[in-house]
Amino acid sequence: MEKYILDAVEESIERITTASERGVKSQFLIGAGCSISCGIPSANEILKLIQKKFPISYQKLPLDQRADYRKIIDLLPLNERKELIIEITTGKKVNWGYLALARLMEAGYVSRVLSLNFDHQLQRACSLIGFHPAIYDFAVAPTKDIEQIVSPSIIHLHGQSYGFRQLSNEKETNNHILKISPLLENTFSSSPLFVTGYSGESDEMFKVLEKKYSGKEFLTWMGYDYSAKLHLEKLLKNNHASYWGGVEFDSYMVNLAIKLKCWPPRLVSEPLKTVQGWVSTLADFRPALGQKSLKLQYAANQKLIHLEREWSEKYSKLPKFENDYLFLNYQNIIKKYTRSKNKKEILKSDFHRMLVAWAYSELSHKNWQLALDRKLPKKKRIALLMKSNKYIEESLNLDDDSVRASNKINVEILLYLVTRKERYLDIAILTMNKYGYKKKNKKLMYNIIVAYIEKYKIHKDIGITKTVKKIWTKLKVYDRNMSYNYICYLSIIGEEELCKEELSYALSVGAAPKNKLLNDEDLYNVSGTRWFKSLCKKYDVN
Repeated sequence: MEKYILDAVEESIERITTASERGVKSQFLIGAGCSISCGIPSANEILKLIQKKFPISYQKLPLDQRADYRKIIDLLPLNERKELIIEITTGKKVNWGYLALARLMEAGYVSRVLSLNFDHQLQRACSLIGFHPAIYDFAVAPTKDIEQIVSPSIIHLHGQSYGFRQLSNEKETNNHILKISPLLENTFSSSPLFVTGYSGESDEMFKVLEKKYSGKEFLTWMGYDYSAKLHLEKLLKNNHASYWGGVEFDSYMVNLAIKLKCWPPRLVSEPLKTVQGWVSTLADFRPALGQKSLKLQYAANQKLIHLEREWSEKYSKLPKFENDYLFLNYQNIIKKYTRSKNKKEILKSDFHRMLVAWAYSELSHKNWQLALDRKLPKKKRIALLMKSNKYIEESLNLDDDSVRASNKINVEILLYLVTRKERYLDIAILTMNKYGYKKKNKKLMYNIIVAYIEKYKIHKDIGITKTVKKIWTKLKVYDRNMSYNYICYLSIIGEEELCKEELSYALSVGAAPKNKLLNDEDLYNVSGTRWFKSLCKKYDVN
């Protein structure tokens, strides 16, 4: 994934800087995918919340509408819907991606951000760096007079969580499209546009974009899927539109900000000095007319100076990892750690140990991602995976985080798929037994089923089925929608009816990867059946 992100960043830099040289600032269109790492539920997770809270209403929906966000949100009355939006957006963290986007706005590279989100994460990110763009709510006050919109600005196209209106169901958004069309047309034709966190599927706004985009400016679309979905094909036929898959919002934005020399924000590189700057903006307080003014900021500044001195004294003999961490330079962190004479002191510090564990984990991930390239010679792929394995082991020794354990399982499974040596599957299963049940991590449970799929192909052992069903029984308690690997297993062992039942459910709630279904070898046992073809037709699997 890292390669795709860096390639997307390089093209984006070219488009942003060349526009800047001719006095044109770029614009961003952001969707719900940008806020997931803040802890705000994705559309699918919101659907699950509604399904759990209103099961009777949900069951009344036709099967082909149970994965349609706008149909399901319409199950809620207006007040219930507003309370849900406030509940899922309140008290959430600000991710690095929004901090990076705020810095690009502050630096003058981005003039407007059009947001389809109800949350205020970007506004909060701007405030954290001491930057305050104009905020517009087009759900309440749309305008045709686009020239009156101030830049830089954040424009909420469908409303805000605490606003008077939040447009979320099909009728509301369809009626609203005419009111925001002048803004959209202006956006598409006046400056380079970067789209991220927004799929555009089954969306009236996308239809406007598709119709009105003529290639006057560059359009760069970032998506999580490695290949562009079918609905984007017509748009991407324009020579000035491009799609980059495998792109995560946070990593893309931070790497973009680094390359444009807008990173890190002072808030994270020099937090105490940043807070001192905030405190210094306080006016003096005069208790009464004629009395001497009090400097309220004095006591706060003294405390901050003391904290900075205390930190410097405590860690003065340890390597300075902070800048390497902020600039994603994990190789430098490992180099400083391995060459340090104070390894024991580093490991005593939770902060420093966490950074070293992170660095090893990231280096493991980099090698693992490179090894996915099937064009590489077999020996090269194995060498990359062995390096990845070594680094993830180092990371787990420092911090036995379940996400890293999941990466370890993935590396072992990949080693098996490349070498066909069964011992790697055994190590993956041992890793699961060591970390998975202790951490109750759903990703671990989901991934380990792949190891059991490969084990079954080798031995045809019915005992494996009992183990897999035991794992699935636990996994579905945590996330009913993480069923795809289990569906593949059911296909392989010939449990056709159960496979049909699970696949039908997964498609109905949007949990099955449509782009994989027709070509996945693990589904070949069922892909020729009538029911499979019928499901594919029903849910537009191409």
